Amino acid sequence: MLEDSRLALEPAVVRLGDVGRVRGEHVEHETTARHEQLVRRAKDVQPVLVGVHVQQRAERTDHEGDAFDDRRLPQIAETQIELHAGERGTAGAHLQHRPGGVDPDHADTVGRDRHRDASRPHAELHNGPAGLARFLEVERHATQKRGSITRRGTIRPVDWEEYANTALKSFAEATTAGELAEAQTAWLGRKSELKAGLRNVRDRETGMALNAVRERLEEALAAREAELERATLAQLDQQLDVTLPGTPLRRGRLHPLTQIRREVEDIFLGLGYEIVDSREVETVWHNFDALNQPLTHPSRSHRDTFYVDDDTLLRTHTSTGQIRVMEERKPPIYIATLGRVYRRDTPSPRSTPNFHQVEALAVDRNIGLADLKGTLLHFFHAMFGDDRDVRMRTGFFPFTEPSVEFDVTCFLCGGEGCAFCRYTGWFEMGGAGVVDPAVFENVGIDPDEWTGFAWGLGLDRIAAQRHGIPDIRMFWENDLRVLRQF
Repeated sequence: MLEDSRLALEPAVVRLGDVGRVRGEHVEHETTARHEQLVRRAKDVQPVLVGVHVQQRAERTDHEGDAFDDRRLPQIAETQIELHAGERGTAGAHLQHRPGGVDPDHADTVGRDRHRDASRPHAELHNGPAGLARFLEVERHATQKRGSITRRGTIRPVDWEEYANTALKSFAEATTAGELAEAQTAWLGRKSELKAGLRNVRDRETGMALNAVRERLEEALAAREAELERATLAQLDQQLDVTLPGTPLRRGRLHPLTQIRREVEDIFLGLGYEIVDSREVETVWHNFDALNQPLTHPSRSHRDTFYVDDDTLLRTHTSTGQIRVMEERKPPIYIATLGRVYRRDTPSPRSTPNFHQVEALAVDRNIGLADLKGTLLHFFHAMFGDDRDVRMRTGFFPFTEPSVEFDVTCFLCGGEGCAFCRYTGWFEMGGAGVVDPAVFENVGIDPDEWTGFAWGLGLDRIAAQRHGIPDIRMFWENDLRVLRQF
């Protein structure tokens, strides 16, 4: 910036990107012929784009007041002009100043030596540019060809119509999505000349023109993308042979426990039983009290049962469904209840905290223990085959009297004894018995007229014995290597 307050021209007028024209003016120390030759050459030069770097000049001499009165432009140091190829020639030579020269307007024959005094702060005055460079007229309006600013601050002119045509041709020549993406980056990317021009717009008309170019290129790019996509789909259609077999899809399958449950249901339906599904969250009365469970029984403890509150829990067996059916219906009753139950058991190869259970109930006249045994033997032979032995031994349950338990031979050792069956050769399946008269009284059934039997088995243990799985926890691990075998 020029610091002298007497300057009539503001420093902001001389800036990068402005367009100037070279004008000739009379210079005293040159001949008239030489001056006219320079003026003719300067007029022949087409408008060029210049980048001007201004440095602070030395103090003016006393006789410069007339120059300011005439509102002449200040002397500009180190003018840099970048022309198109072929335009750098005579005009550039005339605008270059010989080192060591002094402007005749600023000549001081008396005090010439003081300009060469190195001790003065502005001793470089004698190295100023030529006189013609002082008369660069700065114009703020754009010419027909606007320029793009380079990294060094100079301006390179761009013909935007030619730019758009070249970009459109590049889009049209792209045959793949990758080539089109490269063309988009080159002509519409952040570092493209178009984006650089938009970032340096100084007037409304130029901005509208550049935005029109941008919209034109973006529309052409979108159209070319659609064309390439359609061409790709058409090529795929031509390559597709509809007569070839399709990609095989792996079919899903039912979980082994679901398969066993459905097979159990089919067995009971064949015997004339009704399948009943009951709730999993039950009351204490339906889970314990109605089944003649004493208050001191360990299954009532919070260490054995999952309680929701003092009167609500997660059922520990499916017998609760039998109680609800006997409350709602009158005998005869033949039902089978299946579902999930919950107990606070430590996970092991033989037990898990949640498992599946099936229970059967038959209530009719003159039903005894022999009917129970015949029904269970039919069920086990239908489930495991005739080669598996079944034994019935005595037991105790509060809701049956008499009570029995059923075992089958271990599938691993065939009855010889192993770690899975605890070296007994038998695997416990569940308990059974004749319904206790107290249970009938709790649900309003006359025990003198009606009798019945009930029994419950674990579906998880049935599936383990059926498929030879040594650890029932494998059913809950969702390991496809195991589940795909069934």
